[in-house]
Amino acid sequence: MSVLDEALLSLPARPERRPERHLEPVTRPRRRRRPRVVYAIIALGGALAIAAGQMALSLATTESSYRLSELTKEQSQLTWEKQELYDDIAGLGSPQYLAANAASLGMVINQSPTYLRLSDGKIIGKPVIA
Repeated sequence: MSVLDEALLSLPARPERRPERHLEPVTRPRRRRRPRVVYAIIALGGALAIAAGQMALSLATTESSYRLSELTKEQSQLTWEKQELYDDIAGLGSPQYLAANAASLGMVINQSPTYLRLSDGKIIGKPVIA
């Protein structure tokens, strides 16, 4: 062993340096943070707005369902009325109705009908006064 090695071994070991703690005595307790009232009011207002919106949408949907039911009922009623009017029109155009109206106006049925042929203008049948 050399003198240098012996000198190094004889030196005291270096103590490990630890970071120094900075401790202070507590003079008064730390104040507790109060909850922010503004945030609570905003959250409550938002929840109320969402609830009101859902209720409004629910009412609108329900109201439109009732309205749709009423319109469907009205449509079926109008369909029945339309069918009755078509039946009345068909009855007014029937030959029986036309004959009855002609008789009420004083028209009589000719017992020996005659016809006019359009191709040559000839009268077919024997015309008799009714």
